Amino acid sequence: RTHPPRFCHHYRHYGHYHLQHCYHRRQHKHQHPHTYTITVIILIIAIVIIIITIIIIIAIIIIFTIIIIIIIINILIITINIIIIIIIIIIIIIIIIIILIIIITI
Repeated sequence: RTHPPRFCHHYRHYGHYHLQHCYHRRQHKHQHPHTYTITVIILIIAIVIIIITIIIIIAIIIIFTIIIIIIIINILIITINIIIIIIIIIIIIIIIIIILIIIITI
């Protein structure tokens, strides 16, 4: 008797082989892992995309906060410099006025 297809070997205890049964079984067996693997791959891709988008969003937020902090620090430095310059100018003016007063009184 002819050897049955390999995917039928678990039908051996039936004594006789139904080829239709075997093919049906085979299709089923082939279909399930395929759809399963496809769904798994899609899920993995989706998860990866989500993770990447989250990382990108976090990176953008961090970069923006750093830029804002740098801008704020620069503004503070500029304002402090301006304040220092104003104070120095005021001190110089006061010193000049004092010197003028001293000269005038002399």
